[in-house]
Amino acid sequence: MGRVVNNRYVVLERLGAGGFGTVLLARQRLGGEDLGRVVLKFMHSELASDESHRRRFIREARAARALSTSHVVKVFDLDFDEQGVPFMVMEHIQGRTLADIIVEGPVPPQRSLDLAAQIAGALAACHGQGIVHRDLKPSNVIVGREQGDDFVRLIDFGNARVAGDARSRTLIGTPRYMAPEQLEGIDEDERVDIYALGVTLYECLCGEGPFRGNERGAPPAIAGRVPGVSALVDGLLGLMLAADPAGRPASMMEVRQRILSMGGGVAGDQPTAPVDQATSAGGPWQPAEAEVTAAQGTAAQGTAAQAKFEPPVVAGGPPAPSAAVAPSQRRGLWPLLTVFGAVAALTTMAVVASGWLG
Repeated sequence: MGRVVNNRYVVLERLGAGGFGTVLLARQRLGGEDLGRVVLKFMHSELASDESHRRRFIREARAARALSTSHVVKVFDLDFDEQGVPFMVMEHIQGRTLADIIVEGPVPPQRSLDLAAQIAGALAACHGQGIVHRDLKPSNVIVGREQGDDFVRLIDFGNARVAGDARSRTLIGTPRYMAPEQLEGIDEDERVDIYALGVTLYECLCGEGPFRGNERGAPPAIAGRVPGVSALVDGLLGLMLAADPAGRPASMMEVRQRILSMGGGVAGDQPTAPVDQATSAGGPWQPAEAEVTAAQGTAAQGTAAQAKFEPPVVAGGPPAPSAAVAPSQRRGLWPLLTVFGAVAALTTMAVVASGWLG
């Protein structure tokens, strides 16, 4: 280490490498000033001369730069080193990949769902800007910490499809996480990311994926064999992993809302209604019948209590006044009645006296 790239980046250590490139931790400097740590992602030099690989690398940088969500690792710059090898400059994030976390064993249900909700929100932002990731998997999710809580960021948009890109029948992605339509090389849209998130969530909860090789179908239920997982989670996973994309939730935002509506998805928790009426292939999302019954019961109790404590209302006007005189008003009349009684008594006595005297 110690290599200086373009007289601006001092390489500190090698973070990792894959089939496409190498990732290095570096310190950025400018005019003698230390600007902090960054991550440099280089293409392998032997691939840099291939035009298709160069285009893919540049597409990754552009796709990541176009996104305005904090749940995607920021790309600051795209450049070429002294040998003409392209590299991108990214923010340095303290954290581990979700793959590293899963290796240690199944992730607790509440944490798994929290992570999945964040990933869904990040992908919803991507889809809103016309970008489909197409290679979502645990190794492309960085889990850091912010204010004591997990904070997810997505990386590696090298396989992303940006709105306007020509359709390609080339197999792109990691087969284990690929939807059937990807494996078959047919048209694909945002729902391939929904499928990949379903595989990722399943892996978090079980420590292993739902399928072996290229087999597809209904995922094995996990509610009965993973402690604390409710049937609601199995229901959602069944939709996300539907072989037919038309059977999956219509959008990543709907997936996020469904996760949040589960109240954690832990056995015994009561689901709550989602924030919005998200629409899926099966129509607007509706709570289970038991939820509706419970909600109606609560509403009826509230109505009864209201009727018990509120005064009756006359149609078309305010509450009707009572004809009875209030006790406080009666107390106020007693002194006046006493005076009138005394005057009457004196008058009567005067009349009687005059009769006697006459």
